[in-house]
Amino acid sequence: MRVLRVLALFCAAARADWDTYPVKSTNLASAAAPEFYVSPDVSDAYNIFDVHPVHGCITSDGGYVMTGKALESDGGTLKKAFAIKLSATGTVLWAWGSTATGVNDAANAVMQLPSGGDLIVAGYRDVGGKNQRSLTKLSLATGSEVWTATWADTTNDHGAWEMIQLTSDGNAVLLAGLTSSSDNTEFNFKSYGNVVSGNAMVLQLPISALTAASAPAESEKAWSYSSTAFLTSKAARSLSDGSVVALLLGVGADKLASLVKLTSAGAVSWGPTDYSTQHGEGTDLAIAADGSGFVISGQGAGGTVGTLSGRLSKVDLTGTYVWGKSYSSIDYAAGGSSKLIKNECWGLQALADGYVVGCGTGIEDCVGYTGNLLSDCNAGTADARAGALPRAASVWQSMIFRTDLAGTLTWLRSDQYRPTGAAALGTAGYASRSSAAEFVLVRADGGFTSINDEVSGIGLLKLSATAIGAASSDPCFPSSALVTLHDGTPARIDALKEGDEIMAATADGKFTTDTISLLSLAKPQASAKKLVTLTTAKNITLSLTEGHHVPFGEACCSMLKKAQDIEVGDNIWGMVNGAKAATMETVTAKSSAELKGLHSPVLTHGSFPIVDGIVTSFDDAQTVSLAAATLKYLLPLCKATGSCSLFRRTFLNADRQYIDEA
Repeated sequence: MRVLRVLALFCAAARADWDTYPVKSTNLASAAAPEFYVSPDVSDAYNIFDVHPVHGCITSDGGYVMTGKALESDGGTLKKAFAIKLSATGTVLWAWGSTATGVNDAANAVMQLPSGGDLIVAGYRDVGGKNQRSLTKLSLATGSEVWTATWADTTNDHGAWEMIQLTSDGNAVLLAGLTSSSDNTEFNFKSYGNVVSGNAMVLQLPISALTAASAPAESEKAWSYSSTAFLTSKAARSLSDGSVVALLLGVGADKLASLVKLTSAGAVSWGPTDYSTQHGEGTDLAIAADGSGFVISGQGAGGTVGTLSGRLSKVDLTGTYVWGKSYSSIDYAAGGSSKLIKNECWGLQALADGYVVGCGTGIEDCVGYTGNLLSDCNAGTADARAGALPRAASVWQSMIFRTDLAGTLTWLRSDQYRPTGAAALGTAGYASRSSAAEFVLVRADGGFTSINDEVSGIGLLKLSATAIGAASSDPCFPSSALVTLHDGTPARIDALKEGDEIMAATADGKFTTDTISLLSLAKPQASAKKLVTLTTAKNITLSLTEGHHVPFGEACCSMLKKAQDIEVGDNIWGMVNGAKAATMETVTAKSSAELKGLHSPVLTHGSFPIVDGIVTSFDDAQTVSLAAATLKYLLPLCKATGSCSLFRRTFLNADRQYIDEA
């Protein structure tokens, strides 16, 4: 049953290197589930320190590359561009640090050249005291630096690239960033802020200029667009017809999220048009998969004054604003000090059926607050919901959310990396640590891998292509099914309550009693239209949903089959009065039925419930084994902390109902 798969992942998280925050998440049962979360230390081995990734890409060998800014020395102040190659399983294969020493540089984006080619890192490098737009080519196999191109401004001011993106036809790249900045004291990008001066620039460069053995010159460009009215271009994306849309940012509240549409030759089609009033601050840009327009990510008030939500806004092909949506780890309608919690979103990816966005959620700082707001900020208690844990100012959690094409939220998950051996969420010694999802990558299998910035350095969070609650239906029995209580009295399954003891079988087929847990399903008003009815040679009948498992074979109870797969002639196992262990029962007939109610007893010690005289299983063998090992510890823990209802509610789908909690 799906709730046990949720539990399996919940338990896995307790053993693995992450914590998931259910109170700060939405529709976790539908969310892509973590496969691993790693944060390898690269400082000593590769001589790059205080690493902070902001972007990444999937490479043709199935691995990943992330890039960002670090420090040239431990405890130093000079910034150092870096790129780190990881395997598909998160192992560091190599790390590159800029070969320029004694100067500032940083990497803001990375891409792989077509046909399994090398890597291009885009950012800036200090040359002669001026930050110049830089492109660095790295060997995919080794990370060795092939060449670096630095392009100076005609005004001899500062410049940088914020993003690099392959065009839709694969024949060129689009570079977005700035030139002519007179000030490099706040030369910040991505989640670290924005520049305070400069001219926005978008430039298209033929791919041939990057595949060459030597560094390209700016004169090799196909075209460029610049605007003195805006400070920088955050991103530029190409459409199927070769035209380009770019996200611009300027000074003032009316230039925080502007779009300009360019022809395939770089001429202006429309804009720049600003959407700051509707959207807030823009951070990234995507083309809708259906070609109907453009979507901007970022953050803004979202209609609630004094708050900061993650934002998505859609603009159609003519520049007309279509819709805007807000996303948050907390419901600001709760009032109180909830507005202390901010949600900031950066990397955006378009999907065939929607969008996925990487964000961070937390309290920025306590500056400027007084009274209860200041008290709650200092205590980290801005989230007053039951089960919410305090989070101090400047401690963020990774927040990733997915929507449909209309921007309607599908799921939102909040996580943090946890070092191996550290105390898990909800256990003694637990400590919160900062994590933020900078850029979410979409894998070919439909899953996601997030480039995360950690307090400990780099982070890589891999989410599966399947959701936590991926089972197609819950395995259940009808309301009329009978169980046997511990004293031998028969009872209808719809009369059971948490704590009742019923007859069950152990993994080796011996009879025992076990306790009904609060994870048992109870939906008495449902109508089950696809029940399988099995009849044995002794005229015992059992009706259950197609996906329910039943022990079968020559011994009980190690081998399981779904009811839909049981065939006439198969041996299943039953309970005969006076026997101490299950006896073999041969299936002589199989039919279908429509009966009322859907119920599934989940037993505290992972035993096999005996229903209508037949030994059954509430899930597959792996999940039952996990439940046997963990439920007896986890359920008392949630009882002691008063979080059982929260746990069930968090993973509750719209049509799921549980047995009454005692």
